[in-house]
Amino acid sequence: MKTKEILSAFPRYINHENLKDLQLSDDETTLTSGDEIIGQLDNGIYRFCSDGYTEAFGRQWNAFRRTQLDSYSNTSITKD
Repeated sequence: MKTKEILSAFPRYINHENLKDLQLSDDETTLTSGDEIIGQLDNGIYRFCSDGYTEAFGRQWNAFRRTQLDSYSNTSITKD
């Protein structure tokens, strides 16, 4: 199944700023809104986050992965 067929099987992708449909490029590597590229194909997945955002989140998650665990913080916040 081609990407365009897959995209048509799911809810529409829209630009959250102007609520217009995103358009798939002919080579199926980008999703655009007008002249602006909104999403780019990366390893088979369309990425919508700006560069650095997901990497920063990943670093924080790895550095503080146990912070929210009650067993690590000796609290019962999750249970409560």
